[in-house]
Amino acid sequence: MSNDHSGFVHKSYQLLFILYAPVAIISIIAQFLSTSYISYIYLIALSTAGFSIIIGIIMCIQFWRHRVAINRDKETHIPYMIRHRFMIMYIPIVIISLLISSYYIFDQSVNKVESYKDQQHTQIALLFPLSNEFGVQFADTDEIRLGLGAFLTNFPEYSNTYHLTLFDHKNKYNQALEKEVLAKINGGSRYFICAYSDVCTSLANHFDALLAQATYDIRPILITTLSSSMQLPLEKDKFYRFFVRNQEEARILALNAYTKGIRKATFIATQDAYGRDAAREFIEAWKDLGGELLDGVYIDPDLSDSVVANKIRNSPLMTLQDAAVFVAHYQNINQSLQLLETGTHYLLSANYQQNVIAQLAEKIPHKQMVFALPSYKAVDKQLKNTAAAFVYMTLSKLVHADMQMQDNDVSFHIAWQQADYPAFLAFRTAGVADFRIAMDAFNYGEDIYSENNQ
Repeated sequence: MSNDHSGFVHKSYQLLFILYAPVAIISIIAQFLSTSYISYIYLIALSTAGFSIIIGIIMCIQFWRHRVAINRDKETHIPYMIRHRFMIMYIPIVIISLLISSYYIFDQSVNKVESYKDQQHTQIALLFPLSNEFGVQFADTDEIRLGLGAFLTNFPEYSNTYHLTLFDHKNKYNQALEKEVLAKINGGSRYFICAYSDVCTSLANHFDALLAQATYDIRPILITTLSSSMQLPLEKDKFYRFFVRNQEEARILALNAYTKGIRKATFIATQDAYGRDAAREFIEAWKDLGGELLDGVYIDPDLSDSVVANKIRNSPLMTLQDAAVFVAHYQNINQSLQLLETGTHYLLSANYQQNVIAQLAEKIPHKQMVFALPSYKAVDKQLKNTAAAFVYMTLSKLVHADMQMQDNDVSFHIAWQQADYPAFLAFRTAGVADFRIAMDAFNYGEDIYSENNQ
């Protein structure tokens, strides 16, 4: 009986040594390695624990298959590892302990390693609208993807330093967005880039309340693009904007129409923060020029083309004669615009996508179509895609500012407010957290970026 006991103990320790000695040795070696290898160490430990559980399951299966012989284990030469003394004492303890160990290694170590890796990167959370609540894709979505793709393609080296995540806020401020933002704050996100005036305004107004609930004590910087409203609550060290503004855009389009001899004007604008502000800026600019202003129409951006068309049919816009219509919209409403009188002049904002304008140009005389574009110091037809260009430029400017902040030991505000990057865009600072982007107005097909002038 004594010999059996010593054999059991001896062979048990042999198995334990074979399984865990490599882990112990690797753990000692890991102390002399870079922390970048720690994820591999924990992966090996987790694999070893998992392998041990598999061995335990195999032992159970063997126990079941040889259950008849177990009662005769003193007379039968069966494998030692399935003798009942070994099985009864060892297997339950091994499986339970290894299950606990596996969970502990994964939850306490692997997750921490992944968190550590994320913290090594500067995290940038992108809050963009890709589709509305009904699943319909926004007209800007393809341009957003184009801008993100261009940034990742042109700066692949940034992936070693910056980690980007994207959340579709569907152009609605709600609890889902708040939950996502709070999770990103707690996860150490250093910057948030938000698109669209309505959502970004609400987020900025609620940001302090979200920070009060956060467990992470460093305040992230909120930046907005694709947001033209002049009513954004911009603030130094908290909320910045990099995009064309309604003020400059409305004035350049109003001046273009007035210098052509047009004296009556109206507007079609989205029923949101962007559209209301754009209409207000155009009304002010048109009145300053001395023009006559007609009643305009506000459109819910979530409405379908057919519903928008019915609303236009029942509006005063159908009686326009030799007038200009300022279009402050970011969805495709070409079907509705084509309903207006033949002599109508269209003043299209930079938020109205170029591919949509090109479709409209197939139905409307080109000389009656004017669109706004930022003033660039470079000639590239890709720059006509304003949303794509500013997604790209905003990300580039943010990374440039973050690098300047670290290399030159300056505040983010000083690094961000530099008005010389990107160098191919004409802009200057406006206040403490905004930029005034220079704007141009072009007749369709006559701009320097068109294919006819390349």
